[in-house]
Amino acid sequence: MVEKPKGRWFRFRLSTVLILTAIAAWVMATRPWFVTYVEEQSTLATDPRLDGSQGWKGVGDGVTWLWFRESRYPNPHLTLPALSLAAFLVWKAAWTVVERRRRGAQPE
Repeated sequence: MVEKPKGRWFRFRLSTVLILTAIAAWVMATRPWFVTYVEEQSTLATDPRLDGSQGWKGVGDGVTWLWFRESRYPNPHLTLPALSLAAFLVWKAAWTVVERRRRGAQPE
């Protein structure tokens, strides 16, 4: 007796693997994944942290200071790879639904 092999979780065609690999390579090519932006600047002679505000960093020579606040955001160049991945997954899901309907509608 030959046992039927158990179904695997991920049965991908070669084209699917190549597209996912291309999207992963695209994401890796758009480094850095996070970008630091300077939100606010102030040339106050006093320390702006004295009034209780957080996140300020200062650069100066002791007389004049440049105070700034930094924030980290995801790189905006990652939107196209993310959209292409989402579109690809929607397309694969829709294709699976269509294939199941075709198999269910065929007379035996």
